Amino acid sequence: LPQDQWPRHIRDAPAFSSGYQYVEGNWSCTNVRMSCTSNKLSKIASSYKIAIPLRLPMEFNRPHTPPRGLASFSEVVHKCGVHLPLHPYIKSIINYYGVVPFQLTPNTYRYMVGLYILYHKLSLETPSPEEFA
Repeated sequence: LPQDQWPRHIRDAPAFSSGYQYVEGNWSCTNVRMSCTSNKLSKIASSYKIAIPLRLPMEFNRPHTPPRGLASFSEVVHKCGVHLPLHPYIKSIINYYGVVPFQLTPNTYRYMVGLYILYHKLSLETPSPEEFA
C-alpha cells in the first residue's frame, strides 16, 4: 500500500533511523501450531543422524514453552550445521545468554558454527561466549 493508505497507528508511529516504522504494543506468537508428523520426525532424525530420542510435542506445547528438561528445535537449525546433542560450544553460548535453543535465529546458529570453524582453522582455542558476543 502507498504510505498515505497505511493504517493511522502505523503511519503516525515514530520511525527508526533506518526508516522502518515502530508500532507500539504487545506482540506475541501464542497460537503457533507445529506441522511436523511422526513420519517427518523420523526422516529428520535419519537425515541428520540424530542418535538421541526425539518426540513430537503434545497439543498444548508450544516451541517457546517446551516441557521441563526438553527443548524445541527446527529442522532449519540442523541445516545450519548444528547437530543433536548440542556441541559444548553451542551449549556454552546458550547458557551464557540464558535462553532456550529455540529463541535463537538460524543465522545466529550459522554465526556460532562459522566462528567455531574459523577459530579451529586458525588453530586457536575454542571461542568463549564473550568472544561470540
